Amino acid sequence: MLLKALPFVLIIGTALALPVEVQMQADRTLMDFMMMSTNRASDPALQAYCFGRYMPILNQINNEFEKAYTGCQDVYDATVKLIDSDFTEQRQNATAISKESCQSLQLCDGIDSYIKSFECFANTGAEQSDILKTMSGNAKASAAKIQERYFSVGNTRDQCFIDAQNVYSAKSTDAYNEMFACLDGNIVTPQPTNPPTAIIN
Repeated sequence: MLLKALPFVLIIGTALALPVEVQMQADRTLMDFMMMSTNRASDPALQAYCFGRYMPILNQINNEFEKAYTGCQDVYDATVKLIDSDFTEQRQNATAISKESCQSLQLCDGIDSYIKSFECFANTGAEQSDILKTMSGNAKASAAKIQERYFSVGNTRDQCFIDAQNVYSAKSTDAYNEMFACLDGNIVTPQPTNPPTAIIN
């Protein structure tokens, strides 16, 4: 029985692999499934029917989870870019001030007289020190604001991950339970789909 079921088990183990980033452990591991299968359907036809019926369902559940997980990350990445764009001007200003300060001090090195050169470094250094101090304070405030907004969108993304995982766990558990019931001979009849009703005005 175990040898007959093994090909189907290997298909489940590969086809339903979750994203590496999630590192999520399935409710039933491959070994659990193999051990449980030894006490279930011995009829190859019933095995083929059950696996053939539920493998597409399990694959669809997995695809939906991967799509939801990717969507959570995509929204987070796009939001982070928008946050960054709100502070583009502040970063450009900080970069410009830093370059101007360096260039101002480098001019002092071009003075031949040692006395005048040192005086230039002293005076320019003091002036640029005040400018850099103000820039440093502004930069620190911007960093704190960005961090706060990152934290907020990060929490939203994490909750999105949790919701996606909960939906996946619930759907996959139901599908596995129905599949195991099917292997036991308890076949769940799919609910019929009613044709659309015509609306007569």
